Amino acid sequence: MLFTMDRRLGGGSFLDYGIYLQTLMLAAKSRGWDTCPQAAWNLFDDAIRPVLRTAQNESVLCGLAIGRADTTAPENCIRITRRPVKDIVHVLDS
Repeated sequence: MLFTMDRRLGGGSFLDYGIYLQTLMLAAKSRGWDTCPQAAWNLFDDAIRPVLRTAQNESVLCGLAIGRADTTAPENCIRITRRPVKDIVHVLDS
């Protein structure tokens, strides 16, 4: 999938788009599909536009692959440790 956005939209629209993409990825995962977001597509906006037949005011934001992960591929076996939430989230009482 390739996602585009009208160039005239403000910065908040990027946040909206990110939330939408995350929701789409979580929905796919809940149905047994894996996803791979690909931001590099936006570097090729001018080359992609004629293929997609999008208007000049549309900008390619990213791609999203949907399928089944090859769990034997080394790149799919990397596990990154994360800091506990309590170490990075601070709740302020009012």
